[in-house]
Amino acid sequence: MVPIRRAPGRLSVPYVRIPLMATLDELPPYRRAQLVWRWAHQGLAYVEGLVRNAEKQPCHLPSAPPGPPGQTLAVPGDDGRFHLEQAGQLLCGETETADGWSHHQHCGWIERERGPEEWMGGRLDDPDAVTWGSLVVEWTVRPTGPGVDPGIVERPDRCHGGRYELLHLWPPRPARTASVRRLRAALVAELGPDCHLCGLYPGAMVDHDHQTGQVRGLLCAFCNRVLEECPHLTDCPRADYLLSPPAAGLNLRYPASQEATRQRKIELLGFDPFEGLHPALLQTMISTERQGKCMSNGISITGQLDPHEWSNEDTAAYEAAIEAVNGAVGAYSALIAAEKAKDAPEQGVIDDARAARSRLAREREGLRSTDREQIAATRARYAQLAREVLAGIA
Repeated sequence: MVPIRRAPGRLSVPYVRIPLMATLDELPPYRRAQLVWRWAHQGLAYVEGLVRNAEKQPCHLPSAPPGPPGQTLAVPGDDGRFHLEQAGQLLCGETETADGWSHHQHCGWIERERGPEEWMGGRLDDPDAVTWGSLVVEWTVRPTGPGVDPGIVERPDRCHGGRYELLHLWPPRPARTASVRRLRAALVAELGPDCHLCGLYPGAMVDHDHQTGQVRGLLCAFCNRVLEECPHLTDCPRADYLLSPPAAGLNLRYPASQEATRQRKIELLGFDPFEGLHPALLQTMISTERQGKCMSNGISITGQLDPHEWSNEDTAAYEAAIEAVNGAVGAYSALIAAEKAKDAPEQGVIDDARAARSRLAREREGLRSTDREQIAATRARYAQLAREVLAGIA
């Protein structure tokens, strides 16, 4: 029963106790730190207000994928690509016409002096010297064969047309390391292959607490990107997931921390590829390396890896080779910066360094993850090159 507070000469009104607003200090230390770092540019007062006002609206889960319910298959099309299909409908298509399913895809690239390049994201060294180009391609597709399991279709053979959400309906590629593949297999066996938070898209990432290493579940790309931005204590799908992770009862632990892997890579290289670089370049390379790719020139380094039974030593060796190439790329970037800082910079030196940096990026793409001899030779060759270029600057 709601207590009634009475006052002489006044109407009796119900008295309801209003709960106190949540505060930033009530969040667990790890979540508090994540929020503060995420919104550091807005200031602490903004973060505190975010938490206080959070109970007014819980976090949103991603929108349901397009298309009718039913099993998702990948069907070959007459355009040479595979397309997701549900209940006879091509999800990447817009409408079915007499000529087939109409498709459209946005394509973007950058124009440099040496010609056009595919835009893969990341930081541009000279944004003023780049012209952006884009167009929308339209075509029609007719299915040409029976559907297959989408998981066996390689990424280059997948259709990228239609809505952005469709990209996340394709099953994720196998993890590079055997330990993470075993974690994923255990999570799928016990809790299913779809996202353990929204349940709408395939689970792409093994989510874990970065402080304790405890595995929390499988997340789709949408939920993984925004999970730790949740400012709620409870009564929100994301907060409830964090408070009671679906995989807590499995007692799984994520492999060694990034710092342990970094130290092993430094040991294999024989030097720290980040040591002595310009602070701004160093921070950019470290932050992008944590995302699993180097964005210093917009070219992915881990987009395509061959199937392989990876050991922890294989992982460290492969990433050490990547770091050796990155170290040489960074050394040329430092050379460019040093030359530009001179009173009379030589444009030829700058152009040669840029050309060398682009060549290294292409050679880095050619690394075969299963070729241990190539990995070892690459690590030695480019570690030495980085030393020589940096020594020339000094």
